[in-house]
Formats: sequence, C-alpha cells, structure tokens
Amino acid sequence: MFHRSKLTGNQQKHSNQWGALNIAKGKTHYRYLVNNTLDRHRQRDIANEKTEVLYGIENAVGKGVEFMAAVRHKMDLCYDQNAPSIVVEVGAYRDGYLGILERGGKIRVITEVTRENLDYCKKLSRLVTELRHLDNVKGGLAVSENAYMATAATLEKGKPLTQVIYSNVRVLVDQNQYLFDTLWNKAVPAEQRMVEIEKGIQPTRIDVICNPRESVERAFEIMKNAKKEVLVIFATPHVFELSMSLAHDIYSQILQANENVKIRLLTPSAGEQTEKIANSVLSENPRVQLRISDKDLQTKITILIIDGKEVMIWEVQDDNTDDPYQASGIATYSNSESIASSYSAIFESLWKQTEMYERLKDHDRAQQQFINMAAHELRTPIQPILMNAKALKRKMPENERVDIMARSAERLQKLTEDILDVARIESKHLKLNPELFNLNETIRDIISNSVTEEMSSRNEGSSNITNNNQEENYNYYNVDNRRVIFEPKDDPIMIHADPIRIFQVISNLLKNALMHSSQVGNIWISAAKAGNSTTVSVRDSGPGISKDVLSDLFTKPFMKSDKGFGLGLYISRSIIEAHGGRIGAQNNKDKGATFWFTLPIETTHPSASRDSEQQTDQD
Repeated sequence: MFHRSKLTGNQQKHSNQWGALNIAKGKTHYRYLVNNTLDRHRQRDIANEKTEVLYGIENAVGKGVEFMAAVRHKMDLCYDQNAPSIVVEVGAYRDGYLGILERGGKIRVITEVTRENLDYCKKLSRLVTELRHLDNVKGGLAVSENAYMATAATLEKGKPLTQVIYSNVRVLVDQNQYLFDTLWNKAVPAEQRMVEIEKGIQPTRIDVICNPRESVERAFEIMKNAKKEVLVIFATPHVFELSMSLAHDIYSQILQANENVKIRLLTPSAGEQTEKIANSVLSENPRVQLRISDKDLQTKITILIIDGKEVMIWEVQDDNTDDPYQASGIATYSNSESIASSYSAIFESLWKQTEMYERLKDHDRAQQQFINMAAHELRTPIQPILMNAKALKRKMPENERVDIMARSAERLQKLTEDILDVARIESKHLKLNPELFNLNETIRDIISNSVTEEMSSRNEGSSNITNNNQEENYNYYNVDNRRVIFEPKDDPIMIHADPIRIFQVISNLLKNALMHSSQVGNIWISAAKAGNSTTVSVRDSGPGISKDVLSDLFTKPFMKSDKGFGLGLYISRSIIEAHGGRIGAQNNKDKGATFWFTLPIETTHPSASRDSEQQTDQD
C-alpha cells in the first residue's frame, strides 16, 4: 500500500501551480502531436499522388480495371462515339461497370449518340445509371472520387485502349470533375436523341451566342438557306437602321437566289428617318414587304424567324451607338419548330395589328373630314333660320308660333353642336384652347346667361330676374320665387383651361339644375381652391337622382329622365377629363342633388394639347 504524505499549505499551493503548468504543457504537446501527425499524413498523401502515362493494351486496360475497382460511390465518364462499342465488347470494361453498380455506386456517361452506334448506346444504357448525348465529343475521360483517367490515343471501335493517362492528384481530379459537370449540364438525355434518330427528327438545338459578330454571321448563314420566308421584328428604329446597313445586300442575294422566298420586316417608327430608310429598301428590293408601326412594338428584342423552323433573338445592349455589333447583346439560336412557330404567331399578330392600326388612321382621317364638312353644312342653314326667328320675335313678341319657331331653332342649334362635340370626342379630336382666366367671373356670366335663357324660354323676358351683388360672401339672382346663389370660397380663382369649354360644362350643370328643381327651391353654385386644384359644385333642391340611373349619368346617351339630360352630361365629362379633372354627382342628404367637378389650377391634360393641334379652323 502506498502512503500519501500530508502536504503543508505552501507545498499544496506549489503543487497546484506545477499541476496546472503540466496540464497546459500537456494540451500544447497534444496539439503539436495532432498537427504533426496531420502534416505527416498530408505529406504522405502528397508523396503518394502521381500522374503517369501508361502504354500498351495490357497496361492501359489493367489501369482501367484498377481504376474501376477503386470506385466506391461514383464514376463519371465522357467519351466519343466509338467508346460505347469498346465498353460493350471488351469484357474487362463491361465487368468493371457491372461491379460498380453491384457495390451501389452510380455511373454517369456522356457520349455522342449516332445512327451508327445506336445499338451499342442502347446496350450501354443498361450498364450505367444515366446516359446523356452531346454533339462532337472528342477523346475520353473518367473521374471517380479520388482519381481521373483520360485517353491519350484515338479510340477505335470495339478495340481496347492502348494508351491512357492516370492521375490521383487532387487538383487535377477536381478540375476534371468540374469539366465533366459543365458538359453534363449541356448534354441531353440519350433516350431523346435515340428517338430523334429512329423517327428521323431533326435534333433540337438552343445555342447562346455571346459574341455579336458570331451571332450576325450565324444569322446571315441561316437567312441564305431560307426556302419560304424571312420574318424580322426590329426592337427599335435605331436597330432597324443599323441592321439595314449590314443586311441590305443579304436581302438582295436571298431574293435573287430564290424567287419563292418572301421577306417581311416590321419596325417601330422614329419619324422621317425611318420612312427614308424604308423607302430606300423598298426601292431597291420591291419584293420586300415592310411595315412601320407608329406605336412601340414593346418587344425590346430583335427577332429573326426563318421558314417557321429556326429563330434567332438578340437583346439590345446599347441603342445609342452607331456600331451595329456594339448595339447587339447576347443572342440565342434555336431550331425548335415549336419555338419558331410561336414567334411566327407573334409576328403575324403584330403584322395584322399594324395593318389594322393603319386602317384606323385612315378611318380617323376620313371621320375628321366628315366632321368638318358636317359642321359647315349643318351650321350654314341653321344660322339664317335662327337669326330670322329672333328678328320675327322682336317684331311680334306675343306671337306664339314665332316663339315656338325661335325656341326650336335654338334647340336645333344646340343639338347640332352637341352631336358635333360627341363626334369629336369619339374620334379623340376634342379641341381645347387653354388660357389663364378668372373662374369666378366666368361663373357669374354663366348664371346671368342661363337665368336669362330660362326666363326667355317661358316667354317672360327678363322682368322677373333681379341681380343682387351687395352680399359680401355670395351673389344671388332671383328667378320668380327661386334664387341662384353663387358662393365663391376664394376670389379670384385663376385657372389654366379652355374658358369656352368650361363655360359649356357649368352651363350644362346649371341648366339641368334649373330644369329639375322645384319652382320655389334654390340653387347653389360654389367654387373653391384646394391645393393644386379647384372644385366647382352645383347643388339644387329638386327631387334628386334615381339610384338606378346614378351610375349611368355621364354615359352616352343618358335619356332616362322624362325631361332628359340629352348629351350634355356625357360631353361635360369628356371636357373635364380632357383637362385632367374629374366629374361626379350624388344626392343630397335632405333633398335635391349636387353635381361637381375638379380641375387642375395651372395644368391641362397632355392629350388635350395634342388633340387641339390636329384640329383645323373649320372646327
């Protein structure tokens, strides 16, 4: 038995310190031993790494068998069209493949499937986990977890290898694994290629071409081989201009070589320059069909379709350069008929759309000419009728027939103007002449005119109309037992709009209010600014608007009321919207209805200016 002597306090303290130091030294020593061991293993692995070239059938085949015997999880191979026959015919290779599969390993193979090696490829597919096809494979390589092999001599059908390269250098293994994975992603399933060969189907290709010169050369090549038609959609007018500088002679060569080929070109327009280039192309190649779309085709890519079987697509990289190659970005080529036919359908749709648009433009021009002619022809007979009717009314104010004739002439004039306005609105030729004016002064003039017309229509003259402008906050007009009260919240209210058209809108709203309000009810008109817009409202105390017609109030034509709104509200909505404003109506909580509209104070709707420029003085 061992006896441990008791230590004093100082001895215990020193003992603990030495113990801690020894533990620290032990940990450091352990780390040193581990790192040293790892380094020795690395050095041993590096020392064991080798790359060698083996000559002769025995050495080459033996190394291949050794390579396959060492595979535990996977083996990836890529070889040319002769290799499938070697794997199938040479027992050592065939047995090596089967051994890997029996151990649970996976084998991926890339080769070129051809009509000549089709039977061998079918047999090979039963020896591997997955087989893929890739065009123009040369030589051969194999990669496992720890090594790689490559052929150093030409592969001959059914004959074993005579010269190979072997390496277990990790860098080389990783490099060749990356190369295989890249090719694997480009390859297609072998079954697909076998079906194409057996059924005589042209193999589908989709190529991405990054070099613009190469893509242009490819395009010229397939264009020269066209048998039926060449279709082109240009992304921009500038791309069209650059393309014509390159392809002008190609079009001539195609048409001279084959009289049956049709060439159709579709491009967006940049104005006179596009027209000039188009005329030059058509003058030298009358058989080329070319359409120019005034609207952006919104394709953002240039598309070339050949015979509905091949298609090329370019993105626009720089639409400002004058170098056609720098303007082009990445291109794609495909000989897939389904893809080509889809783009052909897009072309035909845009081609017909452009044709329809041209027809609509012609129709629009004819319609505008008709409106101008109708305006002149209708106004010519109405004006003398109206003038003579008013003259007779002044001479015979009590004659009821003269009064009926005068009112009918005025209504006919109003109806004529409304019909012409509707025609302009429908053809998007509503004329606006914006200017800066005081909205409040216009409203006061409208009230005065509308009230006078209301009394005149009843043959009461203006004896029952009084104007009181003494109130500080509002102005009012008495009509019989009613008041038309104007409440300007701000004064002045300066807006930039067409004063005649705004006069027309407010007149329509006020006349409707006078028509539909009771004989003892009041009408309130207000105008106020709110930020960058102003709001005008006309409120009456009539029966209100029926709920079943409220949503259709501003449509064309609205005639639900027995007194009728006619076309006035539809025209009013179009005028306000052409100014960039809004218009609406709602019933009041107590009784009556309120019509309102908003307008920008200083701006007008952009379409209004363009439309007004298209008008003639005949409007």
